[in-house]
Amino acid sequence: MDLSASSPESDDFKICVVCNDRATGYHFNAMTCEGCKGFFRRTIKNSRKFVCSYNNSCIVTRQNRRQCQACRFDKCLKRGMKRECILSENELNKKRKIIQRNKIKKILNEAEQLTSDELSKLDHVSRMYNISENESYQSIKRFRNTEDMPNYSRYNIFNDSKKASDVKDFITSIESRLKGLSVIYVEDRVMKKNEAVSVNTNYIKHFADIMTIGIYQFINFVKQVPEFVTLDQNDQVALIKAASPEAILIKAATFFDHNKSKFVTFDNDLEYGFEELTEIGLSKEFVDRFKTFLAKFNALDLCKDEFILINVVLLFSSDRIGLFESNKINNNQEAYATILEKTMNSPEAKAKYNKNRLPEVIILLSELRELVFMYQPLATALNCQMKEGVLPDLLKEMLT
Repeated sequence: MDLSASSPESDDFKICVVCNDRATGYHFNAMTCEGCKGFFRRTIKNSRKFVCSYNNSCIVTRQNRRQCQACRFDKCLKRGMKRECILSENELNKKRKIIQRNKIKKILNEAEQLTSDELSKLDHVSRMYNISENESYQSIKRFRNTEDMPNYSRYNIFNDSKKASDVKDFITSIESRLKGLSVIYVEDRVMKKNEAVSVNTNYIKHFADIMTIGIYQFINFVKQVPEFVTLDQNDQVALIKAASPEAILIKAATFFDHNKSKFVTFDNDLEYGFEELTEIGLSKEFVDRFKTFLAKFNALDLCKDEFILINVVLLFSSDRIGLFESNKINNNQEAYATILEKTMNSPEAKAKYNKNRLPEVIILLSELRELVFMYQPLATALNCQMKEGVLPDLLKEMLT
C-alpha cells in the first residue's frame, strides 16, 4: 500500500500538532486543524478557564479532544499557539477593510475598459434615447378616460377633505367599472378553448394611450440607432413589432414604486395598482409573474445607460420570426451586449455591487419574453373584438 499520501512529511497532508487530525494550515503560529483553531480562538476571546480532573495528564487525540478542555488548551500553548495572534473586534474590522480595499484595487486593475468606438456607440444611443424620451413626454396632452381611473378624484381640485376624496374615489371606481364593463373571449392555450373574460373598456382606452406613447418613443429611438437603419426594411418592421411589447413592459418597470406597490405616471399625477391591470383582462397568473419580474428588475438597480443598452440588446434579437439578415442582426446584438457587459462590470459598478449582474439581465430578458407570451392571447382578443377606435391604430398594428 502506498502511504505517501498520508505521510506527515507529505506536502499535501499535514497533521494538527494538538490532536493529530488533518491540519488546514498555520493558525495562531501553529499547524492545526479547524477544530483546534476554533477552540483556541473561543477560549481566548471568551477568557475561559478550565480545570482538569486528572492532574493535567490527559492525552489529547482527534477522538477525545472534547473530553478535557484544560489539557487541550494547555497542549495548544505548549505546541506554539499564541494568545497575541487572536485579533480583537477592532483589529478584525481593520483587517476586513484592508482586504476589501485590496479587493477593490484588484477589480480596478482587472476591469476591461470600453474602447473609444464602444464609448462613442454608448454616448450616441444614450443621447438619442433621452431625446426620444423627452419628446414623448412633451407630446403627452391627455390620456383618454383619465377621469374614469379609480384614483383620479384624489387629484381633483374640488376635493375639500380626505373623507370627501375617499367617498368620491369609491363612487368613481364603481361607476367606471359599471359603465365600462364588456366581455371578450380569450383563448385558453391549455384547455384549447375560448374563455369569457370581463374587461373595462374605459381602462383599456386609457392604458392603450399610455402604451402607444411608449411605442412611439421606442420607434423614434431605434430609428436613431445607426446599425438598425442599415437593415433591410422588412427586418426593421419585424424587429420593432417583436421588441415593442417587451420594451413597453420593461419601461413600465421603471415607473413602479415598490414602497407604494403602484405604477406612478410621468408627472406623478396618477397611480395605478395591480387591480387596474386585472380590469383590462390580465390574468392573476400574469400579474403574479409580473410582480416577480418587477422585484427582480428593482434588485438589479440599473443605471440609465445600462437600461438603454438593454433596450438595444432586446431590439437586435436574431431569433425573431421573418428576418432576412439574421447574422447581421446577431452581430449587432453581440456588439451592444459586449458594451453592456463592460458597462455593468466597470470598476465603479463592481465596487458597488461586488458581482457580475449580466447573468441576471439575461434571465430577466428571458422572463420578459415569457410575460409577452402570456398576454398574447388577450392582446389578440382585444385587437379582434374591441370596437373601432378603442385601440389606437399604431397599437393595433403592433398587436397583429
